Amino acid sequence: MLTQQIEVASITDTGLVRKINEDAVRTVPELGLLVLADGMGGYNAGEVASRLAVDLVVEQLSAVLKEAKTGVGLRRKAKKIVLQANNAIFHGGRHMDSLEGMGTTLVIVILGDSFLFHAHIGDSRLYRYRAGELVQITRDHTTLQDMVDLEIFPSAEEAKAAGMPGNVLTRALGTSLKEPELSTGLIAREKEDIYLLCSDGLSDMVSDEAISNQIQACGKDLDMMANRLIALACQAGGRDNISVILARTL
Repeated sequence: MLTQQIEVASITDTGLVRKINEDAVRTVPELGLLVLADGMGGYNAGEVASRLAVDLVVEQLSAVLKEAKTGVGLRRKAKKIVLQANNAIFHGGRHMDSLEGMGTTLVIVILGDSFLFHAHIGDSRLYRYRAGELVQITRDHTTLQDMVDLEIFPSAEEAKAAGMPGNVLTRALGTSLKEPELSTGLIAREKEDIYLLCSDGLSDMVSDEAISNQIQACGKDLDMMANRLIALACQAGGRDNISVILARTL
């Protein structure tokens, strides 16, 4: 089994506008496994998609990690498991009219002895806070981000100011039987790193600077951090569900 020492806190909140929480979060600290999803679809469908994805990924990846000696092969195994989740969501939508077209974002983190493996699809994010600096590790799969990458706009903020919507996804899980385009990466971890997984209910409402300031203000208290980040998003309007997972490496 991969071994690691981490502290974890997680929270999900409906926000101030939505009636249903379509986000889902799960953590398995003893395996270094963190999973977050933000569902979408008709009434209740997003909730079904996100929970189905998170439950399946956690069950399958936990079994893999309990047997793993190293991080070798994680990308291949994660892609296989995410494909299973994709197909389960797609077929679930085909069998019930109320769930047709449901889908979800997904971000997965596995913390090993000296590394962090991450995989994501959609616009749920992974950040790293180290030595007073907050860095976004993942890249949003959105039309807005594509326009920034193509240098049509110099930044996401300027694209939004020009009227570009920030939440139009270019990739999602469960919307078709085509193999999902999962983005993956492997980075070195250091002691006292803080990692933040979040849905766009946080990142759309609270600036990276404000997130960084709040993490710094809370020191090592992850529960306080999580609650304050949720509060910041609600103070900004709470227009969407808000979910965060925080992990500190020891």
